[in-house]
Amino acid sequence: MLYPAYNIPDELHQHFASLKDVPEEVNYYGWVRLGRCYAEDAWNLDAYAGVENFRQPVLIVHGDADTAVPLSYAREAQRRYPDARLQVIRGAGHMFQDERSFGEAMDAILVYLQKIGVIA
Repeated sequence: MLYPAYNIPDELHQHFASLKDVPEEVNYYGWVRLGRCYAEDAWNLDAYAGVENFRQPVLIVHGDADTAVPLSYAREAQRRYPDARLQVIRGAGHMFQDERSFGEAMDAILVYLQKIGVIA
């Protein structure tokens, strides 16, 4: 998983006092337009529900400078998955937008896939 957005329900609750306060269209982070149905679906969502039952290995790659999804959510996901590894990319923001952090993320994925035997 790359910078998994387990924070979505919390973000909604931080921005709106109740579901009825959510407008028909939400301008999320100033550049993503979402309909009210998005908030309705995510309002009571337990983003981590069921992850403890997932028995396959999981790699979570997250930047420690991500301002969209705080690293603490990835750490919590790592704690909850039975077999998870968290690879933190130092200085990387959301979506690994610079060449260095993108390269480190892709290298981490390649090494992990080799380690678990998905690729040679």
